[in-house]
Amino acid sequence: MTNKQKAKELIEIIDSHFWHKGEDRPLYHYPRNQDFPEFGELWDYAAYAMAVSSYALRSREETAVFHMKRVLDRMELFRADDKTARYYLSQSPDKGMKEPYYDDNAWCALALCFAYEAAKDMRYLLTAKEIMRYIYGGWNEKQGGIRWKEFYCDTTNACSTGGALIVSLKIYQAAGEQEYFVWAQKLYYWMRGTLRDTDGLYWDGIKTDGSIDKIKYSYNAGIMIWAGALLYGITGHNEYLEDAKRSAQAAVKEWLPSGVFTCDCPWFCSFLIEGFIALNKHADMSGTLSAIQALLDKAQREMRTKQGFYWRDWILHDPANTEKHEPICHKGLYQYGVVSIITAMTEFKA
Repeated sequence: MTNKQKAKELIEIIDSHFWHKGEDRPLYHYPRNQDFPEFGELWDYAAYAMAVSSYALRSREETAVFHMKRVLDRMELFRADDKTARYYLSQSPDKGMKEPYYDDNAWCALALCFAYEAAKDMRYLLTAKEIMRYIYGGWNEKQGGIRWKEFYCDTTNACSTGGALIVSLKIYQAAGEQEYFVWAQKLYYWMRGTLRDTDGLYWDGIKTDGSIDKIKYSYNAGIMIWAGALLYGITGHNEYLEDAKRSAQAAVKEWLPSGVFTCDCPWFCSFLIEGFIALNKHADMSGTLSAIQALLDKAQREMRTKQGFYWRDWILHDPANTEKHEPICHKGLYQYGVVSIITAMTEFKA
């Protein structure tokens, strides 16, 4: 089974089980977990929008583009009723409206950038630009970086800043407007100067008191590998390539030791794969990507539930603990992450 076939199959399984036909939106878990809300929040929805938009872009299937448009249209459920700016709330108003987060809005904008590339529909690019105007307003004037959320926030994070960075680069590539490149460099150098550890990986954030949250997530490293590769492709400046290579080497050591994934979450891991794929255009990552492909092929054959979902930890196969792999409820975010991983891997030709 090709990666394209794997991704298409999982999207169909997700739609069959997660998509609530009456509400026309995905569930948070399948089947329903009474300890959680019935429907996912914006983070989950944006992750699915990214997955289906990436698949539409890379597959070029008309049916995939049609499905992508449907998913993006329904994202408006989360839109804030604010005539001065365009942004999305962490939960739709009809399900208990919650405050907006800058990182969630960056994922929405990234899905729209994929969609623009897939459909060449200018409204997606224009909407991404509107969202970015809101996100740029989250710049921390005292410490730099993009704050995690707009209200009652004491932390500036790699996810919000890195998400804004990638979208800025995507818009610059699509539109060629210098302001987005200026922002991309500003965000990149803040990330590198403030949150990069000596090993080339990235800490999660900095608080207003100056203390650093030193946990390292794969998506923060993946975003910076991805950004470094894109910046090198745009500018030809070797510093970006060397940064990306250094972070990639550290990421492989941290999350892919001995050819076995130890990633924190499939959705987080999808950014790492995007980074490796982007870097592979400028530096040889074929050994790492071949190892990932082998794990993915094994997961497709052996590490799935009876419904066809991938185990949350298909990257950590432990056949002695079947209960760990066969959860009572499946979380949508994990499956959306697997779709994004598989779809990114369609670009790798061994």
